[in-house]
Amino acid sequence: MRRRFPITILFLSGLFFFHFASFAPFAVRAEAGATWYVDDDAPNDPGPGTTTVSDRDEDGTPDHPFDAIQKAIEAASDGDTIIVRDGTYTGGGNRDIHFGGKAVHLMSENGPENCIVDAEGSHRVFQFASGEGADSILDGFTLTGGLKAWGGSGGGVYCDGASPTIINNTITGNTAHNAYGGGIFCYNGSPTIMNNTITGNTAYNREGGGIYCSSSSPTISNNTISGNTADLAGGGIYCDRGSPTITNNTMTANTAEDDGGGIYCYYSSPTITRNTVTANTASYGGGIYCAGSSPTITNNNITANTTTDNYGGGIYCTGSSPTITNNTIGANTASYGGGIYCIGGSATITKNTVTANTAYYGGAIYCSTNSATISKNTMSGNTADSRGGGICCTGGAVTVITNTILWSNSAIGSGNQIYVDGSAAVTVRYSDVSAEASNIRWRRFDFGLGGGVHRRRSAFCRPGERRLSFEVEIRAVGPGGERRRGRVAL
Repeated sequence: MRRRFPITILFLSGLFFFHFASFAPFAVRAEAGATWYVDDDAPNDPGPGTTTVSDRDEDGTPDHPFDAIQKAIEAASDGDTIIVRDGTYTGGGNRDIHFGGKAVHLMSENGPENCIVDAEGSHRVFQFASGEGADSILDGFTLTGGLKAWGGSGGGVYCDGASPTIINNTITGNTAHNAYGGGIFCYNGSPTIMNNTITGNTAYNREGGGIYCSSSSPTISNNTISGNTADLAGGGIYCDRGSPTITNNTMTANTAEDDGGGIYCYYSSPTITRNTVTANTASYGGGIYCAGSSPTITNNNITANTTTDNYGGGIYCTGSSPTITNNTIGANTASYGGGIYCIGGSATITKNTVTANTAYYGGAIYCSTNSATISKNTMSGNTADSRGGGICCTGGAVTVITNTILWSNSAIGSGNQIYVDGSAAVTVRYSDVSAEASNIRWRRFDFGLGGGVHRRRSAFCRPGERRLSFEVEIRAVGPGGERRRGRVAL
């Protein structure tokens, strides 16, 4: 920054006094917390819109701002603020922008609608790869036109071994070509990604259309993540071997050709809470896909997600131990498990409302070769084109259903409420099942009217009330017969 410094030299042996008015101009930070300015269209700039022709007196002051963002970062020190005025920033110094490990707050003057950083389809926009922490802040820009290909990742923002704060930005139209993370790439860090709009980004032939995180524990909160595409997995968010916190986001219309239209988790322990996950599409796991993971999925709206003729319209879990609690899971579509599909692992599914989902098998939930505890849920209005309008259990699944309402679900084939094949075991306790024919179907037997589980009055009784309550176990033991165990207390 250009400054004038009065210098006083006093020789104590006499009265000689010397005052020097100024030095030649140069950029320097006068004090901690200085503010620098960037404007590529300033009145004194002889080359508006280009960084190759600059104001000869540019020093980052309001009257002589830098014309490239990178110049301002290089002049700044920890604790400084850089204000970027309205405009579209392109060219050298406005692409592949790096913080160099500095704890500076880089912000637009008037928000992302008015301040655009465009890498013009040939470079990455921003990168953090020098150990930056939470005090390195990227705030209030539109980041677009980023491209990294063939080994480079993160078209819009790249984070490697860094944990910056990325807030209030619009990250759109960026591409990772044969690379990861069209919008944002994170490796081995814990960045905060908050209040951004992340839309229309692409991971071509790779994972993480919107955000890609590997060996990281980012906080991803209050973002709109929409219309992103991954040719493989994680249209909206891809998480690999980390513990991300994904909270209060709206994730809509993201697409993955393979797995996880909205969110994909691989050997991770994510916390996924209070999000809206809707209208996402994938081959497996239209809304959320988890492999080898232990996700906590709580208080989300997971609706209108679709798989392309495969598994898990709302949620797909394979070899995982998910805790799925207090969610609304509705109007999702798949071939197996319209609402939830679980294969392998151990699932805890509690206090959810699962309605109006559609599948060929298991309109609400499909369980195979796993153990599942299903309690205190309401499942209604789900449809199976073949078996298990409410729940379908196959392949040796061991399922316990407790204090759950299964009402007005339908299957065109068999098992309006529950279908159990010849290898699975299902225990139903203290649950309400609607009084329709073929409510429970076990291979060769149609128990009708709830197979001993139907009750016309609520199973959820207050102490002292005398209402029907009992337990029924249905275990498939092959063509030799069935086992049922009942307990009735009037």
